Amino acid sequence: MAEPLLILADDLTGAGDSAARCRTAGLPAVVSLHPPPYDRQLAAGAVAFSSDSRHLPPALAAERVGAVVRPYAAMRAHWYKKIDSTLRGNLGSEIDALLDTLGRSRMLICPAFPAQQRTLHNGILLVGTTAFPERHLPTMLAHQSRRRVAHLPLQLVRSDNFAAALMAPDAELLVADALSDADLAGMVAAAAGQPALLLCGSAGLVSALAEQLVQSSAVPGGTWQIPAGPVLLAIGSGSSTAHRQLAYLAAARERHAILMHMPPPTPDILLDSQQARMHAAAFAADVIAAIEQYQPACLVLSGGDTAQSVLARLGVVQLEILAELLPGAPLARGRDAGGRMRYVVLKPGSQGNDDALLTIIRALRRIS
Repeated sequence: MAEPLLILADDLTGAGDSAARCRTAGLPAVVSLHPPPYDRQLAAGAVAFSSDSRHLPPALAAERVGAVVRPYAAMRAHWYKKIDSTLRGNLGSEIDALLDTLGRSRMLICPAFPAQQRTLHNGILLVGTTAFPERHLPTMLAHQSRRRVAHLPLQLVRSDNFAAALMAPDAELLVADALSDADLAGMVAAAAGQPALLLCGSAGLVSALAEQLVQSSAVPGGTWQIPAGPVLLAIGSGSSTAHRQLAYLAAARERHAILMHMPPPTPDILLDSQQARMHAAAFAADVIAAIEQYQPACLVLSGGDTAQSVLARLGVVQLEILAELLPGAPLARGRDAGGRMRYVVLKPGSQGNDDALLTIIRALRRIS
């Protein structure tokens, strides 16, 4: 691949899960906590970064995306807009801002992430077998974006006419159904002949894109090993999934980790609100104190705001993806402000089965 793959997410763990999928597909990948400078050494890999805009009102989120992307608008690169697989965030306004800033007009959108049991059928989000009719993506985008929206049903996605359908002149945002990784791979193959068409989705679609772009299954890089020492888990996500995972971990009586977590949010606090972000920042201060006390060998950070705040306080500006411990949960490393190498797992709060945290701890124990 002669050009970098630039992945723009709206929070840090979203950038992390996309970079993890690229690493597993065979692309070297990094997560940048700030918009990264162009580095020719990354020309054959993926660079994921966040506009840190999920908590903002739509208009401000669009402004943030424009400001982040504008310095790279003339760069020769493959772009990917990462959105949440459960359709949280400012989807329409951020998509509009990215297209406007890059001077592009059309986008193929599919948030399916089959490895995490998130799919799209009849335009509706499914998590496992549960459908969420209120999250009908074509309708959501019609309300949030000023661009024309079309829905491409599963039957069309899986047909020989799909590539031709992507050239439809009467729509700018093309929402495609997908139930499997094969569906996503088909989308990437169909879009390959249309370089003006940007791709947008979760860590599922970017995995298929990375597989297309990679030239070799081998990922360059040196050897590494996590040093001996405790694992510190800082679970700042307010999602019900994260708290089920905490309950499972508590029942397992795992003694090989230090656990910190926030309580479940009260009904008056929205997950993506400014108030929730303030709680995450206060929690991050406690996490930093625990890091100084226990000197953990590895951090497991769950929740985008928590991860962003903890790493910013440590002075980590870039993470190199080393491995994917679970689909969308990367193990990474980066130097802090004092020059110390920090090993970090970025865990999206709403992803994974109930045993996800325990699985991560045991995986870290095997490779340390």
